[in-house]
Amino acid sequence: KGEEAVPLPEECYQGADIIARAKEFAEIHGDSYVDKDFEELKEFVRKARFDRMGAFAYSEEEGTYAAKQYEDSIPQEVKQARLDELMDIQQGISAELSAEKIGKQMKVIIDRLEGDIGRTEFDSPEVDPEVLISHSGEELEIGQFYRVEVTDADDFDLYAKIMNKYE
Repeated sequence: KGEEAVPLPEECYQGADIIARAKEFAEIHGDSYVDKDFEELKEFVRKARFDRMGAFAYSEEEGTYAAKQYEDSIPQEVKQARLDELMDIQQGISAELSAEKIGKQMKVIIDRLEGDIGRTEFDSPEVDPEVLISHSGEELEIGQFYRVEVTDADDFDLYAKIMNKYE
């Protein structure tokens, strides 16, 4: 509604393990979303440095307020190019933040046994990155929490070894 978010002072979160989930919708329909707005969105993503971020290109959904009130005049190619650019920025940020986790211990829950795949206590199933666990010979249990040490990382996923089971 035209209101600006007020950022928290850095001392409120500096050094803290804070997990925040938010859904941000950029109105990219019609002529109301101009290049300046997209530049502001990119700068926001660079400053926020999200561990994880999902995005999608706007598409009209029949019967919604936006579909009734606004003309979707931005070509699909422009939407896709903006999405690709935004996700390229996030991929670089995610790679840096994932690399910082190497050598750290984390709590994970095992989601599936094919490949020993889990997720950290900060991640949602099926949408967030995974923790791929090197096989230690120990039979892992789905739904069980384990302490792992992160041994490697790529742009989105972490690789880890089991340290012990949480009791």
